[in-house]
Amino acid sequence: MKKIISIIIVTVMIISAIPVYCFAGSSVTANGIVEISKYGNVKINLPHADVYKYFELGDIVTVSFGDVSIDVPLCVAFSDVDSGNAGLFCQGAGEDEETELAINTGNFAETYGIAKKTVFPDKTYKWDYQNGFSQSTVFTVKLKEKAGYLEEFTVRNLTSTNNRADYRELTDAQFANFRAVTAGHITDGVLYRTSSPVDTAIGRNTYADSICRENGITHFVNLGDSEESLKAYEGYTESYYCTVSHIAVEASMNPAADENKAKFAECFRYITANPGGKFAVHCREGKERTGMFIAIAECLMGASYEEITADYMTSYKNYYGIDENDKAYTVILNGNIKKTLTDLFGVDPQNADLVKEAEEYLSDIGLSYKEIISLETVLSGKCTLCVLIYNAFIHILRHLSAMIDSVSRL
Repeated sequence: MKKIISIIIVTVMIISAIPVYCFAGSSVTANGIVEISKYGNVKINLPHADVYKYFELGDIVTVSFGDVSIDVPLCVAFSDVDSGNAGLFCQGAGEDEETELAINTGNFAETYGIAKKTVFPDKTYKWDYQNGFSQSTVFTVKLKEKAGYLEEFTVRNLTSTNNRADYRELTDAQFANFRAVTAGHITDGVLYRTSSPVDTAIGRNTYADSICRENGITHFVNLGDSEESLKAYEGYTESYYCTVSHIAVEASMNPAADENKAKFAECFRYITANPGGKFAVHCREGKERTGMFIAIAECLMGASYEEITADYMTSYKNYYGIDENDKAYTVILNGNIKKTLTDLFGVDPQNADLVKEAEEYLSDIGLSYKEIISLETVLSGKCTLCVLIYNAFIHILRHLSAMIDSVSRL
């Protein structure tokens, strides 16, 4: 009898030592929504510590809420999934921090019908719950596939720091993710990209601000802040930034969103309204929102797909030290910039007339033909007549190419 009891005790001890998340069907419940961010990320009442009792990073989980049920990976950063894809994210180091449901460069709340965003003329906003959802909506997270996303997560989960001493191999400009944009027909000395010269969150602002001063930047295109948040940063009034012209639109991560289209249009118009200026485009890191804005400008100005993607991926080299030889390089390139351009233009950017696609995008967001020509004029540094003649030549080449293709199919 004692032997049987000993066996039972040992068995119970072994089973109790096995993490709960190892059992198929393990689940945890979040009772309510903590908040919906301005970008539509849904923070649920589920601390990281509770998530890690049941699951590990790289697991695929089924998240159910209302009549909706989706399978998503458990990750840390939004960039751990492809552009346009959803995930369950445990961002931040604190165990008490709440877990988020979000879409990389997308709007989770509106995509899944949880709430609709209303933006007011003063650029404030509010969320109104839809389709029976409310702040008390229950979310259930259940294990779908143990480590089902682990290989992809391991490749994508890159680390960076805000400490200049950790980037000794980089120049100050590279640490600030600052560089001139000269792809295609963009003339040198007109367009630049950088991390934020004012946002103190990632420790690069003073470097970026100083380099912008050195390069004589006359106008800032701020995709990351509102006017109110911009001027609230510590040290703003002592910065070079506050001495020159700027526009601040607080764009979202999704360039295809209607709200974002209007903000991108406003920024492109700001450039056309200031011919002769030297423009520095930034968000916080100068990586995603800035990357897409710059990519659209590069497409318009005749840059090749290779030039555009190389410029985009330079930010990943500056922050994470990856290059063409790293597996993560191709994964991020295909999952971020290529996928976003594909979604934006509706065609494979590697085999597309990117000038034509950019012109159509700019027209779609509200720019007139005259404004597009003005934008090309400013970015190229050429006269309007030269731009018109060049465009006419390109138009003729397009028609000739189409005719040749038609004949070749006969």
